[in-house]
Amino acid sequence: MYWIVIENTSSNVQNILNVTEEGYEKLYLILYELDMPINRIATQVSGLHDALERKEWIKFFNWLSAIPYAKHHGAKSELLLSGSCQWLFAKPVFLDWKRSSASSILWLHGIPGSGKSMLTCSVIKRFQEMYKSPDSSLLFAYFYCSWDTAEPTCADPDHVLRSILMELSSSDMDAPIRQPAVLAYRERLREARGGRPEDLTLKECTTAIVKILEDSPAIIVIEALDECDAVRRQDLILALRQIIRESPSVVKIFLSSRDDRDIVTKMRTASEVYIKAKDNSVDIKNFVVSQVEKAIEEERILNGKVSESLKADIIDTLINKANGM
Repeated sequence: MYWIVIENTSSNVQNILNVTEEGYEKLYLILYELDMPINRIATQVSGLHDALERKEWIKFFNWLSAIPYAKHHGAKSELLLSGSCQWLFAKPVFLDWKRSSASSILWLHGIPGSGKSMLTCSVIKRFQEMYKSPDSSLLFAYFYCSWDTAEPTCADPDHVLRSILMELSSSDMDAPIRQPAVLAYRERLREARGGRPEDLTLKECTTAIVKILEDSPAIIVIEALDECDAVRRQDLILALRQIIRESPSVVKIFLSSRDDRDIVTKMRTASEVYIKAKDNSVDIKNFVVSQVEKAIEEERILNGKVSESLKADIIDTLINKANGM
């Protein structure tokens, strides 16, 4: 069919070449009409190609990790008061860790209720803002560990590192997936022979992350390490150490946790920030005040009928409890 069109067109062109201005006009129309179906086909093929790429992209990331890490961060961020946690960023140990040209771990720790989660959330937000430019060569990934029966994967070291690998593999849907992750996926697809590809192990994730970091420095933040599976969290710590040890590029890792004995032992060589009552006292007070006032406004305390003196007592009690008094 297309050959007939082309032959007819060639014949028409030959006739028109003997005509003057009118001939050129007709020639233009014939060529335009011939070009239109080709353009339509090219556009359709391009659209199909993009759709296939997007479909494969979604399959890849659903396979690697389906944990809604961004949703977890969003929930924490809603509780973060503007202007809080600034004392941490002024700490010499934090500044040294951030500015150093050597790979290292910074460990934030303290008693329950000392504000570790909000501090880590603030760290994540700060790095997101600093390196959100698509031109930034620095890679960034984070994870909130959680011992929650509704989301047991958030306490599994394998799932933690798979999520980290997913974030490091591609920044968004418009960015290409980095080759080490693609190769790992294709290998799993071959092994599956049409079935669901098997998950990557902790060791395989570690290897892929090291390969990704051959060309790019990275910052990795993990909150609440103590809520990770107590039997296997040492495997996660060892994997993070391996990433630091073997990555050609600079890797900065920020961890937060309670002072569980096994974690304390593993963090002996890391730089650390221990949260003291005086460090976080202003942030804790402001947070307690905001939460109590919100609860009263929403009538969740005595149907909102709370006197100023009672409100002050509630706030003082909660602050003392948070400070371990």
